[in-house]
Amino acid sequence: MKIRSGFVSNSSSSSFVGYGVHLSDSELDDAIKKVAGKVDEEDWDRHWNICEDNDLDCGSPYDDGMIIGLTFDHMKGTETKNEFRKRTKELVKKAFGADVASQVCEQEHAWRDG
Repeated sequence: MKIRSGFVSNSSSSSFVGYGVHLSDSELDDAIKKVAGKVDEEDWDRHWNICEDNDLDCGSPYDDGMIIGLTFDHMKGTETKNEFRKRTKELVKKAFGADVASQVCEQEHAWRDG
């Protein structure tokens, strides 16, 4: 049996299982404004880029918003689940601020692309 964990993507489906937060596009932009002081609305990949720059996973299962955090496949071998949650919160806080980081919780989302 094959077990998939973390962010899995193929031509028809995707998923996010880990610690994170789901935010709408406007909530993401508000968080970016608080941290960076401005939002470059011409940069259509701004949310993805911030995640990538901060070693965060992200997925977009809905028409509006993203799930941002770390999938369980990033959990270190000796790391407890609580330590992993705290590490995720710190990365989210650095990228999107304390208000967003305070919302980090276990996330399980799956969606069909197309």
